[in-house]
Amino acid sequence: MRKGILLGVTLVAILSLSAGCRAGPAALTLGDAPWQDGEVARYDILDAEGNRLGSATFSVAREGGGWVLSEADEAGAITQSSQVLVDATLRPVRGHKEIRAPGTEATVEYTYAGEDLRIEAVANGEQRSANVKVSQNTLDNDQLLMTLRAIPFAEGHEATTLVVVPANALRISTTVRVRGREIVQVPAGTFESWRVELDFGQARQQAWYEVDAPHRMLQYDNGAQRLVLTGD
Repeated sequence: MRKGILLGVTLVAILSLSAGCRAGPAALTLGDAPWQDGEVARYDILDAEGNRLGSATFSVAREGGGWVLSEADEAGAITQSSQVLVDATLRPVRGHKEIRAPGTEATVEYTYAGEDLRIEAVANGEQRSANVKVSQNTLDNDQLLMTLRAIPFAEGHEATTLVVVPANALRISTTVRVRGREIVQVPAGTFESWRVELDFGQARQQAWYEVDAPHRMLQYDNGAQRLVLTGD
């Protein structure tokens, strides 16, 4: 496991996990992008007791033959923003992330090229860099929740992917499982959803996606915090 290049703050809370690869099901396959240019989705960030901590906004913009997937979060004194450019196959090309938290001010720039990920960061005024080996079956941590909208939803579907967290130079072998259909009630309404489990080896998280296209993410639960789709 590579030492992280900075202390990151991320909603997909997998930063403390082991970064090795393990055998598992077939590689994750992705369909066409389910979203449209200009799409915006807003979420409330809740703690384990349901108290509102802040907000998160996900947006999509067309860039050339690919897409820029953006996220902006604010929860108390912690703010972060990210932009990940993905190609037509929804695989990551490059990204930018900014993190502001008590004791941490960081900017991360990174580029995927073949089996290499080059990371350049400035953390609390200190420049840092790292190189990480990746594969064709790689997703960036900051694109993960949006990109899972393009998986082949079917009960029992199971596949693996390598999730990379550039802010910490971590690699996590991840199994994605579609557990089945459930009714989900969020501020935006009541929906039939697919419940998707993210198995990081030492922790499991859950995300719920609308059954109907474009398969919006309705809710996400990392065990400590939840995102719930608002009606805004």
